[in-house]
Amino acid sequence: MNKRNIGSGYESLAAAHLSDLGFDVLQRNIYTPLGELDILAKKDSVYYFFEVRYKSGVKCGSPKESITRVKLERMKRTLLYIKKQRNIRGKCSLGFVGITSSKLGDDIYEVIAPIY
Repeated sequence: MNKRNIGSGYESLAAAHLSDLGFDVLQRNIYTPLGELDILAKKDSVYYFFEVRYKSGVKCGSPKESITRVKLERMKRTLLYIKKQRNIRGKCSLGFVGITSSKLGDDIYEVIAPIY
């Protein structure tokens, strides 16, 4: 299994988790010339663009730590590009879904919205 397939599986888990939290998942894997965002969802009239990150264990660091300042800036530019291209007039926000696995094999989710 390649990294894209593995990532897609975790994005599916994140999308299901967001749905459970009351988000309406509108689209996944939005590619633009400026970058890619994993999930577009809407809740309470706000559009959320989520980045999904997975880490297999605590010694690898937290998923949130993998969002560098450079990555966050790219995400912001991508969000603004999509907002303009799709003529989205509502409030938009960046969000983050971090997934780690526990020793029991259960996935643990950390949802942060907004991060921007």
